[in-house]
Amino acid sequence: MHSTSTVTFNIPEKMALVKMIYSVIIADRLVHKKEIQLMTNLTQRLNFDTSFIEQAQTMNTDESIAILDDMEKHKKQVVGRILHEVAKADGFVHDNEMTLLLNIFSAIGIGSGALQ
Repeated sequence: MHSTSTVTFNIPEKMALVKMIYSVIIADRLVHKKEIQLMTNLTQRLNFDTSFIEQAQTMNTDESIAILDDMEKHKKQVVGRILHEVAKADGFVHDNEMTLLLNIFSAIGIGSGALQ
């Protein structure tokens, strides 16, 4: 199993991941302080340039999913763990967040096993 700090993402992958992280954060229509703290932590852990956040928000969701789907399986699994970590950052996974996670996982071929 790869940890988030040992996986290297290229720039398009980083952009797509940040787009999906942002989508998970806003899925419950509330932005919690812990979600922002986690986003800050992730940008440092994964060596994301903070400009990715603003740029990623303008990306097309389908394009982001396609980029993530083209990644190697171990990277997809790390993406799944990261997105699940974001969803539960506020202590509760909202139904909208769960639905979004399941849709993303299905679209990139990792299934709901990434939720464990």
